[in-house]
Amino acid sequence: MMAKKCFMPGCMNEVEHACKCSSPETLMCGEHIGEHVNLPNRAHNIESIFMQPYEGTKEAVLEFLAKENSKCSELRRKIIDSISQRLPNSEKDLEEFIGKLYCYLDEINEFFAKISQASKLLKSEQDPILGLLSLQPQEAIEKAKLMNIASRNWCNGAKLFYTINKKLEGLNRSFFTEIYRAYLEKRNVQNTPETHDKISKPTSIESANVNDSISLIINENSGCLKIRKENKAIKIPQENETSLLNSQMNAATNNLNASNIIDTLRNKTAEILSRPNNPELEIDFRATCSAIQINSYDPPLMQAYQDYLNAYQQKTSLYSLTIDEDSRVNLIIYNTETETEEVKILQTPESLGACTCITQLPNGKLFCFGKYLPSGITELIDVNGGVKVLPSGTPCNSSSCIYFNNSVYCFGGHDIGELTLSSRFDLDRNRWIQLAPMPKADYGCNSITFNRNILISGWKYSNLLLYSIDIDSFSTIPHEFTKNRRKILINAKRLYLIESYRSIYESDIGSLWNWRRIGKSNINCNPDQVYCSYNKGGIFISNIERPGKAYYCFNLDQKSLLILPTQIGMFHLKK
Repeated sequence: MMAKKCFMPGCMNEVEHACKCSSPETLMCGEHIGEHVNLPNRAHNIESIFMQPYEGTKEAVLEFLAKENSKCSELRRKIIDSISQRLPNSEKDLEEFIGKLYCYLDEINEFFAKISQASKLLKSEQDPILGLLSLQPQEAIEKAKLMNIASRNWCNGAKLFYTINKKLEGLNRSFFTEIYRAYLEKRNVQNTPETHDKISKPTSIESANVNDSISLIINENSGCLKIRKENKAIKIPQENETSLLNSQMNAATNNLNASNIIDTLRNKTAEILSRPNNPELEIDFRATCSAIQINSYDPPLMQAYQDYLNAYQQKTSLYSLTIDEDSRVNLIIYNTETETEEVKILQTPESLGACTCITQLPNGKLFCFGKYLPSGITELIDVNGGVKVLPSGTPCNSSSCIYFNNSVYCFGGHDIGELTLSSRFDLDRNRWIQLAPMPKADYGCNSITFNRNILISGWKYSNLLLYSIDIDSFSTIPHEFTKNRRKILINAKRLYLIESYRSIYESDIGSLWNWRRIGKSNINCNPDQVYCSYNKGGIFISNIERPGKAYYCFNLDQKSLLILPTQIGMFHLKK
């Protein structure tokens, strides 16, 4: 049995003593047992860190917290059980750690909302806990003293959370942002009745004359959303306008009446993304403009953040990498709105034209890899910035390729025979990471993401595979789909599966075991690259199997497939 670690924040020593004075047991190493015993007022118990106010707090707050103390005891016990374990040292351990907190997040969110109400009674500018977490540890200590809160208790709490945050530096996300992003994808908040009601309400923020001036900025370091007022688009708001905007932001931050903020975020996102070659399509992580920051732990706003990322993967262009008759590598771009094509000749070796995996990154660039070469060689291509050669221990011919959370996931493939390959390319660290192998070898795979899962369809396998990102494991979704047929998966609020020259199926995200046949497919899909784009009620599909007829549109309303015109001949990949 693995030895338990000391409970003190930042200490990784093995436990030598156990204190019986609180429940659950607080385990301390020899170095900290004395400090533990001398901590006043049960401050060594994390329960008191969350709830114990300073003696000078207003009577109303004391009464409020006293009532909530009994209600939250079970919640605090669960938090203690999770956080008191050994802090994660690796990304895999971190994912397991986050997974343990999933079932508590509703309660945690409610808990923080109540703390926020208490802080309002104190007339503080910011929630005490989250305010401390936004500072460095030493600054948090000084701030806690200035805020007239029980400094020893709050400081220990801040140190504990900052210890966890240090463990998250590899993912470049804050603690609450990472957990809530996973939580929202798992819960699919957008489809829950409560959130839907909030989102569907009419917007009133236009009265502040800022609707046309809002654009979105994602701070990659903090994981927060920002709303920017563009000076070139609007006059500087008057005092009453700024006050109205701030009041709306405060309401959204507290999960109250956030509909106008959400609507504005989504509408502006759609507007920006609908403009071709607009500079706003590039996310500016270094923006120094005046901005209002929205707390990243707010579920509706985090859903808008996820919608924003998803929208970047649903642009109006389709892409194909091919080799023309003169052995040149072509990048063919098909505009689904104008039904026109553009060809870019890449200054790359001919072998790069055999890339079989393409996915679009949030910055608008294409991530391409895989070709018909011996195992162990993979070329990573940024079609907008040249070629980068990266050795890999696995082949990527005819595998699945999909972007999620600043990584590209790859499943299956072919190298003499089908592969059980599963790997992830970390765009931050610029390296491949091996994942759990697929339970069934296959190639020509297609995949989609939802709720922190990846659904995978293969060429020879009749069933679907569901990969859990959090626990790195597969499960099988049994269904009698046709073997030896390409199956295209599409996530457009509902799930769609299109079989090559067979049937079209539909399923709800919450019922993967129930697929309904809704039509007949006339699309001829080979095992090589297929690129899908969701735009204006249709699914646009590119394929390189048939010269002169390489593009298709699946109409979501009519549940039918149409062949789109093309002027540029498409050629098979050379093997």
